[in-house]
Amino acid sequence: MWASGTENPVPNASNSGVQNSYRYYKPFGAIEVLHHSSTSNYNSLQATARRNVTHGLTLLASYTYSKTLGYGGAFNSVVDPFNSRLNYGLQGYDRPQMFNISYIYQLPDVGTRYFHGNKVAGGILDGWQISGITNYQSGAPQGVTMGTFSCSGNATLCATSGNNELWTGNGTTWYGTPDRGSGNGNGAMQPLLLFNPQKNAGFKGVNSTWLTPSAVTVPAFNQLGTYEMPQFLGPGSNNYDLTLFKSFKLTEQMRLEFRVAAFDIFNRAQLDNPNNTAAQFTWNLPGTATAFNQGSPTAVTNVPSSGNVCTTGNFGCITDKHGHREMEFAIKLYF
Repeated sequence: MWASGTENPVPNASNSGVQNSYRYYKPFGAIEVLHHSSTSNYNSLQATARRNVTHGLTLLASYTYSKTLGYGGAFNSVVDPFNSRLNYGLQGYDRPQMFNISYIYQLPDVGTRYFHGNKVAGGILDGWQISGITNYQSGAPQGVTMGTFSCSGNATLCATSGNNELWTGNGTTWYGTPDRGSGNGNGAMQPLLLFNPQKNAGFKGVNSTWLTPSAVTVPAFNQLGTYEMPQFLGPGSNNYDLTLFKSFKLTEQMRLEFRVAAFDIFNRAQLDNPNNTAAQFTWNLPGTATAFNQGSPTAVTNVPSSGNVCTTGNFGCITDKHGHREMEFAIKLYF
């Protein structure tokens, strides 16, 4: 909290008594008001293409371009009780684009065509079918958070009683009130995004940066960071599943089906999301500073050193992939 007419935080701002002395309505403490005011909406363009059995092919494809907006955050997790619009934005489960295609194809009867009715050749080579499902979709929404926030340059001001809350992610002191920021009581600080953090990131694959550190900074004193979700999207995904199968007739009432299926048939591992989206900063204060606003933040500090690849803990880095091909063989008897 901020002392009236000054540019310095109030000492011991996390103390409930100190907080209550600065509230609008005395002698009340925190006042909780519950009401149904949140809304959400989903809008999309959906297209479907269908091809019924023609030359042995059945095909179904669908594409969705969508946007999901609403009030985010958990119950009672209002960023600013006097401006609920700060909680309105893209939802965490939004997927802007999705494309799916499924198909089944009756392979040509090679035995009948080339072996002139040979029953053995026809029994082995005829009647095979291929089916598959292919999926493409946008990445999962992600957000940048505040990591370690340290102070340097003015030991006296950095260590002032009550001001150490600034360096533990407690937004009470930074925002001037315990009632702003994400969560109840002492809202967490949130960094400020200057532009899309994926812009000019220069991602080159595993162990490189998915985000641009210069897109992230510390908000001005008494100001909120960027709360809207998502702030960027993680890597998209694609998957190809394919099945080859055939039925062998044993008797009039019995048949044997042989099936081989490959999930992720091309063995294409999918990129993980960035392993750390918590940006770390240092607030530099001149030795002669008398107020916190006389300082300035460094750039994000937890980034790979020049010329080195990403490691666990570096901001905005993707350090691994997941997924691999899986094969399945099955025999089923129908009777």
